[in-house]
Amino acid sequence: PYHLPGGPAALVARFRAAGGWDEVVGSHGSGKSTLLATLLPLLADWTVRVVRLTTSARALPADVFPLAGPRPLLVIDGFEQLGWFARRRVVRACRAAGAGLLVTAHRPTGLP
Repeated sequence: PYHLPGGPAALVARFRAAGGWDEVVGSHGSGKSTLLATLLPLLADWTVRVVRLTTSARALPADVFPLAGPRPLLVIDGFEQLGWFARRRVVRACRAAGAGLLVTAHRPTGLP
Protein backbone atom coordinates (compact mmCIF):
# COMPACT_ATOMS: atom_id res chain seq x y z
CA PRO A 1 0.00 0.00 0.00
CA TYR A 2 0.98 3.59 -0.51
CA HIS A 3 2.29 5.67 2.37
CA LEU A 4 1.34 9.25 1.60
CA PRO A 5 1.66 12.46 3.60
CA GLY A 6 -1.82 12.83 5.09
CA GLY A 7 -2.70 9.34 3.86
CA PRO A 8 -4.84 8.46 0.83
CA ALA A 9 -7.67 10.60 2.22
CA ALA A 10 -5.55 13.70 1.51
CA LEU A 11 -5.37 12.78 -2.19
CA VAL A 12 -9.11 12.10 -2.27
CA ALA A 13 -9.70 15.54 -0.73
CA ARG A 14 -7.57 17.12 -3.48
CA PHE A 15 -9.51 15.14 -6.09
CA ARG A 16 -12.81 16.44 -4.73
CA ALA A 17 -11.43 19.99 -4.57
CA ALA A 18 -10.54 19.68 -8.28
CA GLY A 19 -14.20 18.96 -9.04
CA GLY A 20 -13.66 15.24 -9.60
CA TRP A 21 -11.15 15.73 -12.42
CA ASP A 22 -7.60 14.46 -12.05
CA GLU A 23 -4.79 12.49 -13.62
CA VAL A 24 -2.14 10.25 -12.09
CA VAL A 25 1.04 10.53 -14.14
CA GLY A 26 4.10 8.30 -13.92
CA SER A 27 6.45 6.06 -15.81
CA HIS A 28 5.87 2.36 -16.50
CA GLY A 29 5.81 0.38 -13.27
CA SER A 30 5.70 3.42 -10.98
CA GLY A 31 2.51 2.28 -9.23
CA LYS A 32 -0.24 4.29 -10.94
CA SER A 33 -2.67 1.37 -10.99
CA THR A 34 -1.79 0.46 -7.41
CA LEU A 35 -2.49 4.03 -6.34
CA LEU A 36 -5.87 3.88 -8.11
CA ALA A 37 -6.70 0.64 -6.29
CA THR A 38 -5.89 2.40 -3.00
CA LEU A 39 -8.03 5.44 -3.81
CA LEU A 40 -11.12 3.82 -5.35
CA PRO A 41 -12.59 2.45 -2.09
CA LEU A 42 -12.45 6.00 -0.71
CA LEU A 43 -14.65 7.27 -3.55
CA ALA A 44 -17.76 5.38 -2.41
CA ASP A 45 -19.92 8.50 -2.78
CA TRP A 46 -19.39 8.38 -6.57
CA THR A 47 -20.90 5.93 -9.06
CA VAL A 48 -17.60 4.64 -10.42
CA ARG A 49 -17.06 3.03 -13.82
CA VAL A 50 -13.51 1.67 -14.27
CA VAL A 51 -12.00 0.98 -17.69
CA ARG A 52 -8.50 -0.49 -18.07
CA LEU A 53 -6.78 0.07 -21.40
CA THR A 54 -3.61 -1.69 -22.56
CA THR A 55 -1.56 -1.84 -25.73
CA SER A 56 -3.71 -4.78 -26.81
CA ALA A 57 -7.04 -3.22 -25.71
CA ARG A 58 -6.93 0.42 -26.80
CA ALA A 59 -10.63 1.14 -27.27
CA LEU A 60 -13.30 2.09 -24.79
CA PRO A 61 -16.10 -0.44 -24.36
CA ALA A 62 -19.11 0.42 -26.51
CA ASP A 63 -21.34 0.71 -23.44
CA VAL A 64 -19.20 3.18 -21.48
CA PHE A 65 -21.52 6.10 -22.34
CA PRO A 66 -23.90 7.29 -21.10
CA LEU A 67 -22.51 7.24 -17.58
CA ALA A 68 -25.23 6.13 -15.21
CA GLY A 69 -26.02 6.70 -11.58
CA PRO A 70 -25.78 9.57 -9.19
CA ARG A 71 -22.51 11.48 -9.25
CA PRO A 72 -20.87 9.44 -12.03
CA LEU A 73 -17.10 9.04 -12.20
CA LEU A 74 -15.25 7.52 -15.15
CA VAL A 75 -11.86 6.05 -14.23
CA ILE A 76 -9.60 5.16 -17.15
CA ASP A 77 -6.39 3.32 -16.34
CA GLY A 78 -4.12 3.78 -19.37
CA PHE A 79 -5.70 6.94 -20.81
CA GLU A 80 -2.72 7.49 -23.13
CA GLN A 81 -3.76 4.37 -25.08
CA LEU A 82 -6.59 6.43 -26.60
CA GLY A 83 -5.79 8.70 -29.50
CA TRP A 84 -5.98 12.47 -29.11
CA PHE A 85 -9.45 12.72 -30.62
CA ALA A 86 -10.84 9.90 -28.46
CA ARG A 87 -9.40 11.54 -25.32
CA ARG A 88 -11.06 14.85 -26.23
CA ARG A 89 -14.34 13.01 -26.85
CA VAL A 90 -14.16 11.41 -23.39
CA VAL A 91 -13.51 14.79 -21.76
CA ARG A 92 -16.45 16.39 -23.60
CA ALA A 93 -18.79 13.51 -22.76
CA CYS A 94 -17.86 13.62 -19.06
CA ARG A 95 -18.34 17.38 -18.91
CA ALA A 96 -21.70 17.12 -20.67
CA ALA A 97 -22.84 14.44 -18.21
CA GLY A 98 -21.56 16.34 -15.17
CA ALA A 99 -19.32 13.36 -14.48
CA GLY A 100 -15.90 13.21 -12.90
CA LEU A 101 -12.88 11.85 -14.75
CA LEU A 102 -9.86 10.19 -13.13
CA VAL A 103 -7.16 8.79 -15.41
CA THR A 104 -3.68 7.34 -15.34
CA ALA A 105 -1.15 8.16 -18.02
CA HIS A 106 2.58 8.09 -18.71
CA ARG A 107 2.64 11.78 -19.67
CA PRO A 108 0.41 14.71 -18.67
CA THR A 109 -2.80 14.81 -20.69
CA GLY A 110 -4.05 18.25 -19.73
CA LEU A 111 -6.31 17.26 -16.85
CA PRO A 112 -5.72 18.81 -13.40
